[in-house]
Amino acid sequence: MKLTTQEVELFASDFLDYYQSVAQTKYVNLLNTNPESLRLYNKENLKVYRIQVRDDFFPFDDYLFFIYSKNGNFELVELDFTNPSYYIYDTPTFEKEPFELLIENVHDIFEPDIIHEIVLHAYIKAEKFKADQLLSKEALYFRNHVNQPQSYYAKNAAKYAYSEMDLNPIIEKVNDPDFSYQIDQAIAAYDNSLFLPACATLGVCLETVCKLLLIKKGAKVKDSDTTLLDQLGLKLRERKIISYKLNNRIDVCYKVRNLASHTSPGKVVKQDCHFILNTISEIVDTHF
Repeated sequence: MKLTTQEVELFASDFLDYYQSVAQTKYVNLLNTNPESLRLYNKENLKVYRIQVRDDFFPFDDYLFFIYSKNGNFELVELDFTNPSYYIYDTPTFEKEPFELLIENVHDIFEPDIIHEIVLHAYIKAEKFKADQLLSKEALYFRNHVNQPQSYYAKNAAKYAYSEMDLNPIIEKVNDPDFSYQIDQAIAAYDNSLFLPACATLGVCLETVCKLLLIKKGAKVKDSDTTLLDQLGLKLRERKIISYKLNNRIDVCYKVRNLASHTSPGKVVKQDCHFILNTISEIVDTHF
């Protein structure tokens, strides 16, 4: 007997409640320092997809997927993939998994976004206890992730950053090898939770962008000229290249970078990194 939409919503909510309760006890330190590593913890950044499939192609015909989706607000989406058109294949045998049907037919879902898959059947109450296994897996992944040597990330590190830090479009627009290298180093530090060096290096990235923008607008910049961030921002403002508001943001970035040694650097400096990145993004989107 198929579960109703209301039953599925209740189960999904119960599963997340149990996941959160385990996280708050067994993984409280990880939750306090790097909450983004436990991607199921924040319901605001989740969507839930229920898909109906054909049981002559798969072991079961009803699956539930927890998907990382920024601002997804824990919405439940139900999709019917039982039509024969979904099962056309040109390989010797049918080789797809249920999640691949989901990826192929929902344009904004990618495999790394799929956090957890559950088969919906008469015994789903037992499924919630798999939250322990899932948390253990996520914590293990995080430990392996942060223990990687920096050289693992230093080449094109942007692709390893969390989704909120997608920097490839910025790197492509700036198109400068020094800037690309600096961003790679900054995100390598960020991905290893080294927020102080990440913040300092992102300050260098912003200096490079300001210098490149001055050159782009025809200003002569000598190697002997000061590259202090506040002075570069002032030059851009004096030449009316940037707005007063953006100049103030650059000045704040200069002060943030210089005052990055906070009492509780984990959370504070991480947000400072995001502020500098957002400023870089604004400059690049507007002027490059």
